[in-house]
Amino acid sequence: MENHIIRWPVTPAVMAAARAQADSMPSEYRYSILDGDGLLPGCVGEQIVKDYLGILDTPNVNTFDYDILYKGQQLELKTKTVTTIPNPMYEATVPGFNPRQKCNGYVFVRVLDNLRVGWILGYISKKEFMEKKRELKQHNVDGSNKFLVKASCYNVFIHELHPPENMLKWPDMVSV
Repeated sequence: MENHIIRWPVTPAVMAAARAQADSMPSEYRYSILDGDGLLPGCVGEQIVKDYLGILDTPNVNTFDYDILYKGQQLELKTKTVTTIPNPMYEATVPGFNPRQKCNGYVFVRVLDNLRVGWILGYISKKEFMEKKRELKQHNVDGSNKFLVKASCYNVFIHELHPPENMLKWPDMVSV
């Protein structure tokens, strides 16, 4: 599957929305591999996608099951903080405790560690993700990139995701 990663700036409006969202959430966000340390970057990732989709001013959902409701689709966003531009050969991750979430699909985002820019990597339906995923166990070494797995998770390659611009065409095309 061809992929079109979209670079998106963290504008003052996006950062303000992300800070407001982070401030409204519990200080210890339980459903995070980083035990809450990724809260602001995760909120930045969410707001980047909302800005891209033209729904930045809509209320935040903040449920365990999904992050954004867009054109009838319950989308769970997965954000990682990075120091480099993402590569289509890198992987998109869903933590091992998250597949029970009741969402239609996943949108994957990377946010630069200085929180000034992000990349929308693409999306995939939950069903398709479950069919393509590779399971990685905590404390094992991922054979594709030699990283030590911090928490059990499921991965697909970024190039396996659908291009983000297809989300803008919903419901005119088959959605997640």
